Amino acid sequence: MSIPRYQEFLSRSQLFPPRLDDYVAKDNPVRAIDTFVQTLELDKLGFEHADAWSGSGQLPLDPAVLLKLYIYGYQNKVCSSRCLEKATRFNVEVMWLCQKATPTDKTIADFRKNNLEALQKVNREFVQMCRNLSLVGGTSVAVGGTLLKASTNRNTVHTKSGLDHEIDRLDSQIAAYFDELEVADDTDNEDDLSDPDLVAKMTALVVRCQQKKDLQEC
Repeated sequence: MSIPRYQEFLSRSQLFPPRLDDYVAKDNPVRAIDTFVQTLELDKLGFEHADAWSGSGQLPLDPAVLLKLYIYGYQNKVCSSRCLEKATRFNVEVMWLCQKATPTDKTIADFRKNNLEALQKVNREFVQMCRNLSLVGGTSVAVGGTLLKASTNRNTVHTKSGLDHEIDRLDSQIAAYFDELEVADDTDNEDDLSDPDLVAKMTALVVRCQQKKDLQEC
């Protein structure tokens, strides 16, 4: 029996697990993005191609996939359409999130330009959802870490006008982000957003969205 000279390694055909899902931990933030988009009614929000295919021309890309990619870029400060396109080919998280779809940078840019109003609504709801579930904090996330104080002191109680002002401020931040997208260079910042309680928070999100739908139907 010969004595090996070096440490043994796996062959390249054995390097990766057979399922892409094995690479995305249960507490990975992209799972929150995936769950969040699944709770949205994209047709009612006004997204293009959210309704049935007309039967002519090339099949459109599912707007839910492009929305997930957009939110991923928003959350991770990836402003460039070309960087997002590249991520769909080489970033395992994004490959999982987009189910291996690889839209071109033009498709990504056009999606933003053609759905500005709908994206603004989603941005606002996503930021509020992140805050409500404590998925953001500090300054590590692009959406910021502003928190509403939970104090009964009359000097800190939030009135309706105060909340309206907070929403207006949030809309201004979102509008500024859209402006930043238009002039973005190759920017690709990575933050550690892992959260061991993410699975429970996503479950709470689904329950909350279902309760909201039930109330609207009553």
